[in-house]
Amino acid sequence: MVAALSQVNGLGEKVFHPDIKADFTKALAFNYQVTAQNPDGGWGHQVGGHCSDVISTAYAMTAITQLADISSQQQGWHYLIERQEQDGGFSSITDQVGSRPIPYAFPVLADIFALEAFAQRQMAAKQ
Repeated sequence: MVAALSQVNGLGEKVFHPDIKADFTKALAFNYQVTAQNPDGGWGHQVGGHCSDVISTAYAMTAITQLADISSQQQGWHYLIERQEQDGGFSSITDQVGSRPIPYAFPVLADIFALEAFAQRQMAAKQ
């Protein structure tokens, strides 16, 4: 949400309904992403006790690129870059919600979200 809304934020005050503008402002000011970051620079599926993984870190980085916390951003980018494989891709844990009898794997998901995070970084740098 933060990444998507930031793309239209500069179009003028009348773009957002007042409630959406308030939520967007809270999301930018909210320190959740920063406090949920693991010591290795990445993020896990949940806060506390969950190892960092590429997909969760990429999700977090798409939002955190809109925040001013440069230290958290640098640690997150370092985490992602360190996990890039020789072929340029990324691997991560299975990303699924809810209990399912058979976990499914969609390996390209890690690539998709890591690339999206890097694209958000580029767009934020241009603003």
